[in-house]
Amino acid sequence: MTRILLVDDHPLFLDGVRAALTGAGDLEVVGEAPDVAEAVARAAELLPDVVLMDLNLPDASGVEATSRILANRPIPARQRRCIARTQSVTRSARPELLIQNTRPRQ
Repeated sequence: MTRILLVDDHPLFLDGVRAALTGAGDLEVVGEAPDVAEAVARAAELLPDVVLMDLNLPDASGVEATSRILANRPIPARQRRCIARTQSVTRSARPELLIQNTRPRQ
């Protein structure tokens, strides 16, 4: 079972993603967070396998949240799984940080 933490400040989006994932045999939404502070705390508490992260959060960027989560729970590069989403690209969303350490599937 893949455990997923959803991080987004838009309740309607969270409702839709949760509904889409409910019933998917090997996926389980274990928690949600509306901002960076709660995302970091929930990730430390729940230890999800995947974090679906909004890049534009009210208290900081999703990139910052991801950095904090990884700092609290170091994971070998080959095991890192980050899915980032945004409705718009801003200066806080630095794509080069999102694509580092990624390799195409073989």
